[in-house]
Amino acid sequence: IWIPYVKITDSRIIYNILFFLHHYVPAFLGDSYLWCSGKKTKAVRLYRTLKTMMKDLEFFVFRHFHFDDTRLQELIASQSDMDKRLFNMEISNIVWKDYFLKSIKGFKRHILKENEYSPEAKQRYN
Repeated sequence: IWIPYVKITDSRIIYNILFFLHHYVPAFLGDSYLWCSGKKTKAVRLYRTLKTMMKDLEFFVFRHFHFDDTRLQELIASQSDMDKRLFNMEISNIVWKDYFLKSIKGFKRHILKENEYSPEAKQRYN
């Protein structure tokens, strides 16, 4: 049974080892089973594509960024009650589950160019 989890690391070596162990090894095992069964293999190819996409994100994943939000905090403090209702900038009000679900949907649509209305996508999501 495969249980999804997240391991955060800023070490490129550990990242590559974990990616290999947690993605390529199961993909090779699954594809080996499919190949022995006479079926088309696809998992390794899928993870090669995933690895290529992750390579594009490495700049952001392996660097630390610091943003000075002093002026934003000043802006929030200077807002009138009406402005606060119209332009809610309090991060504590974000519903993170909804935020990430919408982010994933946007990633699929704009990065993977996946059309969620296509018959294939509807079948995959049902």
